[in-house]
Amino acid sequence: MQPTDIATFYDQVPYPRLAYHYTHPDRMAVIGRLFGMQPKSVAHCRVLELGCAAGANLVPLAYTLPRSEFVGVDLSIRQIAEARAMAAALNLDNVRLEQMDLCELNASYGEFDYVVAHGLYSWVPECVQSQVLDVCASVLAPHGIVYVSYNAFPGCHLRRMLRGMAMYHVRSVEHPREIAPQVRGLIEFLAAMARPADSPYALVLHELKQTVAQMSDSGLIHELLEADNHPVLFHDFIRAAEAAGLQYLTEATFADRADLGVKPDVLGRLREQHGEIGSEQYLDFFNGQSFRRTLLCRCEVTLDRSIRSEQVDDFLVASSAETVLANADLAGDTSVRFVTIHGVATSSHRPIFKIALVLLAAQYPLAIPFPELCQKIGLQLGRTLRDDEIVALRGELLSRFMMEKEVIELRLSQPLFTYQPGPLPLASSVAMYQAAQGWPLVTLTHKMTGIPDSNMTHLLPLLDGEHNWEQLVDCLANANVSEARASTSSSCEPHQEVLRKALAYFARHGLLVQ
Repeated sequence: MQPTDIATFYDQVPYPRLAYHYTHPDRMAVIGRLFGMQPKSVAHCRVLELGCAAGANLVPLAYTLPRSEFVGVDLSIRQIAEARAMAAALNLDNVRLEQMDLCELNASYGEFDYVVAHGLYSWVPECVQSQVLDVCASVLAPHGIVYVSYNAFPGCHLRRMLRGMAMYHVRSVEHPREIAPQVRGLIEFLAAMARPADSPYALVLHELKQTVAQMSDSGLIHELLEADNHPVLFHDFIRAAEAAGLQYLTEATFADRADLGVKPDVLGRLREQHGEIGSEQYLDFFNGQSFRRTLLCRCEVTLDRSIRSEQVDDFLVASSAETVLANADLAGDTSVRFVTIHGVATSSHRPIFKIALVLLAAQYPLAIPFPELCQKIGLQLGRTLRDDEIVALRGELLSRFMMEKEVIELRLSQPLFTYQPGPLPLASSVAMYQAAQGWPLVTLTHKMTGIPDSNMTHLLPLLDGEHNWEQLVDCLANANVSEARASTSSSCEPHQEVLRKALAYFARHGLLVQ
């Protein structure tokens, strides 16, 4: 395979059609608030995405935030055409999609409260990387926030090794779509043949094999084989950001740093000796970090890094974590295990927190204002929560938000979704469009999900707000799906149960609109 122009390359092999929860402006706003910023309300904000690809990240945001403005730019003619088609199909008039070089952005586009550059910085020429940051700084509002993802050293030294081997192996391949199977075969072969099997090199190859297995074909091609692939040290990225007039806010995912297992006293000494940026760099060395999702803001913004638990009072709280036991001990000190809809497990022995999770899960994906959550817990207990219990709950929620991936969600806004299907169920137009295209689905909470069975695949297009439950049951009964064929009874009850479970699934995954 010969190096090719980046725009042509993305036309030939489009980037995976994915949304990234951490790029949602509401999440960035929550983090900004925790650090003392006053970011713009996402109900009326302006969002720019550099390298928006086919719009799978940006267009769903425009759908869920109809009073905000969105602009996406990308070099690929094919991908911008696909993004425009999606926006047109959804009748969105608050999103502008441009096929252009990001360096062509100028003052005519105005200021933006949130700027997203996902999967861009490490995949442009090194001389363009500084321009990416310059563009972000030039269009950023005074209290705006920038999200930039990038490949990082030291972990990417291993991926660069794989890239070199893959580039050699497919050097004669003509079309990019022929590459992925050959790369997968190469790493399978190398991992199987490495001797001795328990040598450090063999272990590295097996690690790379697992990495490749988790990538889609297009993701693998863009990650490994683009002409430009330039990981950076975190320290060097921040220095480049500072040169553009931006400063480090934090990582979009706190939990990525919480998993390192560094003792608090060690972390304290690191920060004392090397400061915020230096200590983060040493943590990357410790963890072998290969990818970062970094948030930036303007250099003149004064940040307050002393995050306080009482800040939780200003947020909405959500959690999908359900207890795995039918009769779990919520009132006692017994530890109870909970699991989110995405399979993330957590546990707690604290009664107040256990009750909070049960109450939050019952209404997920809706979020509950913290004061209202305290009232609901009090009703469950038959008494008002004591001040010390409220303080403890604040701390627990904030700690879990920062330390555990997606167990606790803090929000400042709430999409118009429902956790209870109505008499005329209505699905998200984004989900219906994506399902029709055969793409992964983006929920109204801006997370990715799938459709687990054929009954749900058949049902989703019918959730148009014009079919009642009885009509939907009839459609299921007449559909050529496995559940209908398996039923030997003339009763509609099996199909009613299938419908109930399907609608509950759609509601819980944030796919139904009020």
